Amino acid sequence: MKSPMIWKNYLIGINPEDIPISKLLNNHISIILCNFVTLDFQNEGLIDYININCEFYYINKIENSILLFFIGETEQALETALWMQAYFNNIQIPDSAISIHTNYFLSPDDLFNSLAICSLINQSSVKYGLSIGVSQNTFTYLNNPNKYNYRFTDKIDSIAIFDFIDGEREQNKNMKIESKSVFEDSVFNFYRNRYAEASAGFNNTLLLYPGDKASISYLRRSEEALKAGKE
Repeated sequence: MKSPMIWKNYLIGINPEDIPISKLLNNHISIILCNFVTLDFQNEGLIDYININCEFYYINKIENSILLFFIGETEQALETALWMQAYFNNIQIPDSAISIHTNYFLSPDDLFNSLAICSLINQSSVKYGLSIGVSQNTFTYLNNPNKYNYRFTDKIDSIAIFDFIDGEREQNKNMKIESKSVFEDSVFNFYRNRYAEASAGFNNTLLLYPGDKASISYLRRSEEALKAGKE
């Protein structure tokens, strides 16, 4: 991913000229991308919180997305994403999807590539019903990731994606925590091409967390692989 056009294919409607690239270069940046169906962008609670906690933010009203850039501590970015997810749950915004990717930007290409990665994580968040999709980079930069509840959920190329769930509705959060070990073992089996073990594991996960979008999707893919004789 070396061209601005590549991430523009993912982030339709966001103009690169609107992003203060010179301000962001040579900084440790966390990007938050949030998509959702409906939201009053002028809601004072959300905008005031972003203004207080974020170095810079850009709102794309046409595509119903918020793009935020954090300069500084990764924890601050994650805490804001958790606050946003809890906020959306409280006002019952359907299908919200939040993703975070962190990097140190030395060139515009670093920024463009990170935007593309963040958008791909966002697509995974939608597909698997993640609360907040967090890249491996962001996870690594956290000083104490174990203070949060999370589960490994996906990988895109070599990028691991974690689902940070502390902003979830309480019932969903508790079911994800209860089923975490079974689910993660099943995901690892899936990516090791052990589809029979993965299929059994995802069925067990669904006993603990009925309706888990990630388990349903992985179970379908595991069974398709078994039918195709891949194990």
